[in-house]
Amino acid sequence: MENANVKPLTVNSFLSASRFESGLVAQLLMNASPLNHSAVTLALAFVLHLELRLNLERSVPKIMINLLIHHEVADYTAWKAAFDASFDWRHKNGECSCRIFRSAGNVNDVNLFFEWESLEKARAFVASDELKAKMASAGVMGAPRVDFLTEVQSVRRSAAD
Repeated sequence: MENANVKPLTVNSFLSASRFESGLVAQLLMNASPLNHSAVTLALAFVLHLELRLNLERSVPKIMINLLIHHEVADYTAWKAAFDASFDWRHKNGECSCRIFRSAGNVNDVNLFFEWESLEKARAFVASDELKAKMASAGVMGAPRVDFLTEVQSVRRSAAD
């Protein structure tokens, strides 16, 4: 039985798709019937195409940019409240994760270790006037030290080692 809302598919229509869409597979399956083997063939070709794309995407390592920022703050508690208030703003500007470290001898000596989406976004974030204003109002003392890093090696130990 033909569905009036289903548009006919061609090989080019799904090979040019930029990402997997479940509606496309549903459309292929709705077109399938014992007399319509081309829909099944298209579905199989689509699955093979997806597998190839996924394997290619996995084989290209994504370079994560790490951002290490060191600064001293006037009052850690006040700084932390301001830092937490900018959670969504940082994420919108490319932050993927953040870890906060304090000096063992000085609780107001702060190191931040971020993962950022790209070097371009990280550089733009650090150079932004909005960040400078937020840091000043949060009580950051002096100019921060900022390092842009890429990971070369990571070793994780477990109790089994």
